[in-house]
Amino acid sequence: MWPLRIFALGLVLSSVAFSTPAAASDCTLRNRHLLIDEGALFRFLRCLTGEVNALRRENQALKRRVAALEEIAGEVPATFSNFDGQITRVEGRVIARASFVLSARSTGGPSALPLDQDVVETLCARDGGCSVTVGFRQMSLFGNDPKNADISGPCQFTYDAGSGDWSVGEGCEGGKASGRDGGTRTSAQAGPGDVIASSLSACVLAESAPARSVGSGGGGFENDHARGLFLVSRPSQQPDGITRFQCELLLN
Repeated sequence: MWPLRIFALGLVLSSVAFSTPAAASDCTLRNRHLLIDEGALFRFLRCLTGEVNALRRENQALKRRVAALEEIAGEVPATFSNFDGQITRVEGRVIARASFVLSARSTGGPSALPLDQDVVETLCARDGGCSVTVGFRQMSLFGNDPKNADISGPCQFTYDAGSGDWSVGEGCEGGKASGRDGGTRTSAQAGPGDVIASSLSACVLAESAPARSVGSGGGGFENDHARGLFLVSRPSQQPDGITRFQCELLLN
């Protein structure tokens, strides 16, 4: 029975060896007359086992290389974007810049896009803060092709993740100002609603969302009782009566 089993095993392994390029090139099992030497069979098995172990080592090396490449890729800066609430971000990547776009309502009423707090703190709570640019971009009457644009900035913006204190330098519409996100103003220059920066008064980076009712907040904004910044669109404040436009905010 034992020689018969060896003979049958030899036939199976021989077919495997001849059908696998790596095994066929490194391990050879002669089978001309359907008679297999027992010693040759075990040499073939040792060779085949060695090939399998070599492939396992190569697989582990490839896994380590892929992990190293993924770690390097995670350090490559990426861009975060929020377009009318549709967020695009690369998970595991360091955020180097962020863009926010808010389309004005066709009804002419104000609207707001909340900024992602982790993005604001990542970019603007670090040493030196971040650069802020607020843009107003008019859209064509038919379609979504951009026309005229007004850019306010860049200006330097710092944000304290612990206290919510912020300050904005020269370079943006409204000039220098400071305040406290989620609390009382620390500077009279901050103005009603704590506007941080704006473009043509129609696109605003502010501490709070537009007021839902008359008298609920200063300058048409809600009272700022919670942490969080907003990109606000206010068509009624557009001096030329343009209603089809987009507000753009860039942090980097």
